[in-house]
Amino acid sequence: MGSLQAINVSQETYSRLTRQAQIRGWSLEQFLDHLVQAFAEAGEQAFVERLRKKGMLVSFPPTTENIPQAFKPVPVKGEPVSRTIIDDREPR
Repeated sequence: MGSLQAINVSQETYSRLTRQAQIRGWSLEQFLDHLVQAFAEAGEQAFVERLRKKGMLVSFPPTTENIPQAFKPVPVKGEPVSRTIIDDREPR
């Protein structure tokens, strides 16, 4: 079991939270977990939107190119390219 935390809220706030949880068929704890997650996601979305407005993040539309379903990469002999790059970056 996780640790327990307590917060102080007014009786009115507690009643409103309990009512909203009941409407959704959730326990109060489930509803509070949902609110915390929604708040975090909203913060992430706002952060991404600020980056877009500053031009630091670009969204590209999904590609419309037809990618063959039976795509098979060509086998290549030797070490993977990633290993070659790592070896090249290591100090000599």
